[in-house]
Amino acid sequence: MSPLLSPSVLAFIKFIGFDREKLPTIYKKHLDKTITPGGKAEQVVGKVQQVNIKSRCGNPVHKSHYNPADKEDIISVKILGSKGSKTFHIYPDGMATSNKDERKTEKQR
Repeated sequence: MSPLLSPSVLAFIKFIGFDREKLPTIYKKHLDKTITPGGKAEQVVGKVQQVNIKSRCGNPVHKSHYNPADKEDIISVKILGSKGSKTFHIYPDGMATSNKDERKTEKQR
């Protein structure tokens, strides 16, 4: 179990799609950081209720199809919260983006 997500937090989040426990360690760590109370996902969609880890051909790590200009490996995670849902791209460096231009903006800072 991740030190970021306590059992009490995990009890209230439904995970669907690719098995979270089978994610590469670096992506699992950053996913957990993203969905932790107060994390990026909560800021965007409210209290996290459901996490759908997407995969293609049984592999969650892929290049973005939404933004073909982005050549980095990512995982795509659709997160349902109390204020709506949004798909996040999570990068191996820990950044989680919820829109196409966010990565470019963050890299320029």
